Amino acid sequence: MSSRRRRSWTPSAEGRAGDPAPAADAGFTLAEVLAALALLSALGLVVASGFISGGRGLQRASEATRRNAEILRLDEVVRSCAQRVLTPYWLSAPQASPAPGSLAISYLDGSPGAALRLVFKDGTLTIGDGNENVSFCEVRDAKMEIAPERGTAVLRLTVFFEGLEPFTILAAFGGKPFPLAEPP
Repeated sequence: MSSRRRRSWTPSAEGRAGDPAPAADAGFTLAEVLAALALLSALGLVVASGFISGGRGLQRASEATRRNAEILRLDEVVRSCAQRVLTPYWLSAPQASPAPGSLAISYLDGSPGAALRLVFKDGTLTIGDGNENVSFCEVRDAKMEIAPERGTAVLRLTVFFEGLEPFTILAAFGGKPFPLAEPP
């Protein structure tokens, strides 16, 4: 084996052809740097637009969840209040006093003088007994009535929230009244 001495390269002013380029001088051209920046910018825009559309989707999902929670709360309030209407067994249905945008249903907690009140006014649906009320906003319209359902009287409440399809809640009253008479 021959021992050859490796010659170290030293740059010269002339820069002779065929001399290897030193590792310290290896670099990227301006075109390569600009192409890399353009690629990174495009990738950054894609990622940013993904975050923006993901944020919008999250906002829509949060709004839908909030509305669904409000609808479930409304359903719970209507059903629990309707259960407080205790009609005497000799009546087939509680007494109702309808008025435009409201409905008063007698026999709240079994008392003929106490009433469950449902009032729709100025985009707000209020349900309660006059002392303790629960209000629901963003309501476009509400229709309320005592209606026959499977041989008994129920509270039928149809609610129209802004931006949603209308939905109907059928809530049974408390107590055990006689069934409604079948029409002849």
